[in-house]
Amino acid sequence: MQTVKAQTILDDCYRMIGWDADQLDTRDKADARMALSLALQEVWESWWWAELMQCQRVQFYPTWSADELPCGEGEVFYVSATDAYYLATETVGVAPTDADDNTNDGWQKIEPDTEYDLASGGTFEWNPAVPITRAGIECGPWGCVRMVSAHDPREQRHTETFESDPTESGEKILNLTAARPWVWSRRVTPVLTGDDYDASETYTAVATKDRVWVGDAESVADDLATGALIVTGSDNIPRYFRIQDGTGRLQMRASDGYWYDCTLVVDQGVTTFELGQTPYS
Repeated sequence: MQTVKAQTILDDCYRMIGWDADQLDTRDKADARMALSLALQEVWESWWWAELMQCQRVQFYPTWSADELPCGEGEVFYVSATDAYYLATETVGVAPTDADDNTNDGWQKIEPDTEYDLASGGTFEWNPAVPITRAGIECGPWGCVRMVSAHDPREQRHTETFESDPTESGEKILNLTAARPWVWSRRVTPVLTGDDYDASETYTAVATKDRVWVGDAESVADDLATGALIVTGSDNIPRYFRIQDGTGRLQMRASDGYWYDCTLVVDQGVTTFELGQTPYS
């Protein structure tokens, strides 16, 4: 995909209309940006363009680890051995399941849209929706959802699908039977705002959840390397990224707590990561 700066398009529009950009005031330029933004939105949302789509496997709660013990009432974890989520109905000091994958006391295997009692007298109900919030930070996908399915729709055309319902805070997934469904969605529509650049001003970066990552892996790596951002990986678990001091290599912190060299790969417009074998502290 080729990218073009919005200002380049605006400059060409001014030239074709016969306007002198240097003679336009702030309000004229703001009106021009709004008109271009609305036109972009109309095109962007008119169809499910392949270049604007993203497909992610969603995991709604963190993967269980023995390091989590003890667990407080109301905490929920995903257990890969049983491909299910477990709720701590009280403060517990044991894993959600035993060696035979049976549920231990103090834990409850949960299903969507079902209410469970807690030891304190409260209740818990899991209503699957995207985006999800992990450690106070929203994790994707964020755009308009086309399909939610049990398997990757890019690889299996005939897969179980689930209905979804748009809400003010995101997309609620209905009748979900898969613990980690695939969500096929459109990337967030960019909105063109702002004023002419002023070197004397201080600017704030766009929030991670509002970014639209398109282009090559290097451009995505540049975005990730701007700080220890939490983003969503191919397994949909939030990860930390950094640039290693002294080497300039992009690294990701895995679930074992160590940092690994990270290579970003683009496949069919979706950027994923591949980890090296050597751990770093």
